[in-house]
Amino acid sequence: MFFPILTFFITISIVNAINITDGLDGLA
Repeated sequence: MFFPILTFFITISIVNAINITDGLDGLA
């Protein structure tokens, strides 16, 4: 029950990291 929640947060963190890099590329 804890593992799916952990993978869920990991997926969100990865997507957020990609969005942040895309935003920096857009500003640059």
